[in-house]
Amino acid sequence: MRMLVFSPHPDDSEYSVSGTILKYTTNCSIFCFGSGTKGDDSLTRIQEIKDFWKDISEVSLKFGHGIQELDERKWINLLENIYDIDDYDHILIPPFDDTHFEHRLVHNIGNAIARASNISVLEYRTPSTKDCWIPNLFVDITDYYAFKMQRLKTIKTQHKHTYFNQRFMDGFHFNSNAAKCGHMLVEQFRVTRWLS
Repeated sequence: MRMLVFSPHPDDSEYSVSGTILKYTTNCSIFCFGSGTKGDDSLTRIQEIKDFWKDISEVSLKFGHGIQELDERKWINLLENIYDIDDYDHILIPPFDDTHFEHRLVHNIGNAIARASNISVLEYRTPSTKDCWIPNLFVDITDYYAFKMQRLKTIKTQHKHTYFNQRFMDGFHFNSNAAKCGHMLVEQFRVTRWLS
């Protein structure tokens, strides 16, 4: 599958969808809008993401300087000049039902870019996704979980956050509905448009 992933910050796509990328993609482009939050060492955070994907040739990375550096219209124009949306099967974006306002901005930009293209739109669950958000697609990443956890441990700038605690990460990858079907370690999505 050919995926275009919009990541508001370094580690959002790695935390939320890297198992799915490793399992399914033959061509994945990740655009990270920002290099971190206020006070972060942006070069360090960018390098951590480059290190996460090292040796995985199917993934290409591009970085912006921050979601707030451009308004929504300018982001859309910029991204449409960088990517030919018709080269991809799916676009993965954070949900609108997210407590982080920059995640919601990226959600809006992703939907606008997909508006007239033949591309499926999938929202991915983030650690800041609201409880009212209901997934309708689960990807079993059991075979990729150990690798994902190993790589996430290299994102040392974020270890101070609760969501990088191992118990939190294990809980993040559990969904009772998926577990009923035998899928104990999953990444969660909400398909808002499926075109095939």
